[in-house]
Amino acid sequence: MPIILDSTEPGVLAAGLEHLPGRCVINSVNFEDGDGPGSRYQRVMPVVVENGAGVVALTIDEEGQARTAEWKVRVASRLIDDLVGAWGMDIGDILVDCLTFPIATGQQETRRDGLETINAIAAIKKRYPGVRTTLGVSNI
Repeated sequence: MPIILDSTEPGVLAAGLEHLPGRCVINSVNFEDGDGPGSRYQRVMPVVVENGAGVVALTIDEEGQARTAEWKVRVASRLIDDLVGAWGMDIGDILVDCLTFPIATGQQETRRDGLETINAIAAIKKRYPGVRTTLGVSNI
């Protein structure tokens, strides 16, 4: 069973990968601060590739956490295409987390988030049949 490592520091992830047996998964790969030079994404991905780790790719981009199905699919597609095309990852080593805010908060602006997330997951699985998905179901 792989261990999932989660840190904002590439050095911490590298140390964890060096000390843990087997194949790990790196959590929270996203475009929160973009994908350009110096971005967390660009600093983490060499560590991922060097160690043959899988990733949990979050639907977060420079605008924030994706809230609509269309936005979630757009961010997921951007991540998947880059992870496979630029970094040579196998699509089966990517777990997309479409994220959702808990609907139990009662906030009007988050009432559709669960439905948007479910629709996004269906669209992503249709577009990328080999990709894996994960989601904190308790939020829905």
